[in-house]
Amino acid sequence: MRRPILFLTLLAVIAMGLAAPASARPDARPFKGTTSGEVTFVPDRDCPNFGGLKTVTNTTGTASHLGRTAATAQHCTPEGADIDGGRATLVAANGDEVYLEYAGTVTPVVTETTQLDTPIVATTPYEIDGGTGRFEGATGGGTMTVTVLFKGFGPTPWPATWTWSGTIGY
Repeated sequence: MRRPILFLTLLAVIAMGLAAPASARPDARPFKGTTSGEVTFVPDRDCPNFGGLKTVTNTTGTASHLGRTAATAQHCTPEGADIDGGRATLVAANGDEVYLEYAGTVTPVVTETTQLDTPIVATTPYEIDGGTGRFEGATGGGTMTVTVLFKGFGPTPWPATWTWSGTIGY
């Protein structure tokens, strides 16, 4: 009688050791979304380009796993084609957040001869760098495409659309 109890106890201990803990992250799943809104340019002493301008984006739309989404992003306004050090926050309908980091290139490069309403496109890889609520510790990444319409160098906001696809694990 002792052997079956000992065997079952040993089997239970082994099974508990092999089982994934409750906090284990599931496999990455598809992640995509689209938001629209505007880009503005604000003074920022930490940005060396264009006399210290930061590009600030505010958009709304939908994203998988978030539902209705508000997206904000910012990076130093590039003088050339390279965007670096971008950070974005996607806020889900319930207030949970997903954090993204991005860097990439812009085409065409905006110059004094750029015509009004010219589409400026940035295609950038992004990485998911955590979040809040159910997205705490989230990981993943993919490609993001941002399209803005050039509205001149004044204080006028530029219309913007963000589209991203990739994966998210949370």
